[in-house]
Amino acid sequence: MNFIYLGDYKKYPDAKVNPTLLWEYDLSDFDFQQMRNIVVQRVIGRGCSND
Repeated sequence: MNFIYLGDYKKYPDAKVNPTLLWEYDLSDFDFQQMRNIVVQRVIGRGCSND
């Protein structure tokens, strides 16, 4: 399993979150910065290493 230190996120500008992890939100106007707690919880709980 690969881990990325969350402080290194700027090193991965092409990183993508699988949209199915946030299925109940409209991602066209989703504020990832404001909703970062939800995103991190979903990726850790249900995501894969590519997320």
